[in-house]
Amino acid sequence: MTWQHAERDTDHRACRQRAGRALTEAFTGHTSRSSQHTLYQLGAAVLDACPEIAHVRVEGAHLTRALVDLSPFGTENDGRVYTAADHQRSTVSVDVHRN
Repeated sequence: MTWQHAERDTDHRACRQRAGRALTEAFTGHTSRSSQHTLYQLGAAVLDACPEIAHVRVEGAHLTRALVDLSPFGTENDGRVYTAADHQRSTVSVDVHRN
């Protein structure tokens, strides 16, 4: 994650602490619909916590998920158990700007 301050005269340490708390709260309290959705929520949380930040860029790995075959264990997978598929991996980035 990178961000850009709107002004040079900023308490960077205090901003970084607020951003860190906001990220933790946003990530732990968030139900992800997609990688992009989660990254946007993290960027928005930083903007909400730090009014002195004008722009946030969040980057992360995007792993394709596949349903686990539970038939060897005598049960069906009703769409709740997934595993990451290593063969399809990419990087996702989201830019969040203050209006």
